[in-house]
Amino acid sequence: MENNYSSHKLLYLISKIFIFLIISTNTFNSFSQNSKCKAKLDVHDNIKSKRAGISGTSYMLLLTNTGTEKTTFDIEVINMIAENKSNNHNNEIKLKNDLLDFNLKKIAQKKALINENSNSSILLAKGEVFKFYVKVNVPEEAKFGSKNKTKVIITSKECEKFSVSTILNTEIIDGE
Repeated sequence: MENNYSSHKLLYLISKIFIFLIISTNTFNSFSQNSKCKAKLDVHDNIKSKRAGISGTSYMLLLTNTGTEKTTFDIEVINMIAENKSNNHNNEIKLKNDLLDFNLKKIAQKKALINENSNSSILLAKGEVFKFYVKVNVPEEAKFGSKNKTKVIITSKECEKFSVSTILNTEIIDGE
């Protein structure tokens, strides 16, 4: 009987260790995924609304890798008007956007087939800051007083459910 008791006690102890290992592994995987993909997206001087004439305007953004590892981030720029055609009012306009690096050179972009939005990928080391511009181009047919909302979304294929974003508002004015 004592031998049977010892084997039950040993089995109980092994099952507790096994459960602990499963919980620890899942917690570690969640923690490592969450801490790897962390980023901060700021608009320079917090200027998220601008006016633009025919020459357009630019918004400077800063993407900071606040995660624990080197991570590839995807930058996507979306015209909010294109997403929400049913609410398109007369004063809303779709604008073409370009991604530029800090030296004002175009960042290689892949065009999304569905909605003509553009995106790019950038690899950042832990703590690294990437400064870039979203250049808003105004078409000649734009009407004075027209408005646009452009959404900049940062994601990473390395971590599902990770996303940071901001919205840039542009109002079309007469002149440059």
